[in-house]
Amino acid sequence: TDAAVRNLSYPGADRELMQALNENNDGDLYERGSNYRFGLTARIENAGPFSLFLNPELSVDDEHEQGVLRTGYGVIGFSWIDIVIGKDSQWWGPGHHGALLLSNNAEPLTMIKFTGPVPQTLPWVLKYLGPFQYNVFVSQLEKDRSDFSRPYFWGMRFDFKPHRYIEIGQHQPFGHERDDLVHVGVGVDVVQPHPGTQAAQCSG
Repeated sequence: TDAAVRNLSYPGADRELMQALNENNDGDLYERGSNYRFGLTARIENAGPFSLFLNPELSVDDEHEQGVLRTGYGVIGFSWIDIVIGKDSQWWGPGHHGALLLSNNAEPLTMIKFTGPVPQTLPWVLKYLGPFQYNVFVSQLEKDRSDFSRPYFWGMRFDFKPHRYIEIGQHQPFGHERDDLVHVGVGVDVVQPHPGTQAAQCSG
């Protein structure tokens, strides 16, 4: 890796596709020469428990034209859980140009996700941990890899906020192919943002 350039890659990736990191851009790959992007955002809300978000995009370079769904998902929402099905990015951990485990530097995952629509207060003595939030997802990655073809990738995250300036999060993603389980990483965030700062807005 060139010390002056951060490369967009991952273990098992095709090295011919490596390029300079285009941070916070959902893994968009640019070809040599001119590149153009034409996108549309559509949202359907207030349809009972159902909502829909679509972000199709036409990418054009000197040799190709391709239509892609950059982001798109449907949500079935209840008072205590949102079931999300579709393609979306996730940000797990504090940071500006990348998070500890998951960020929007990579292409959004096609997944099923279970998450809380709003933070909940747990019963009994657990209420002293503060508002509680959770996120559990399962996905299947791409076919063209040098390690495993279309491995499963899933993870879970739990967050507590015992104080208005302190948030504690525990998160762990896993990847596996058939019966082989791989612990991708474990992260524990303890975030103490100062009110009104950008760090408070970027913490995951």
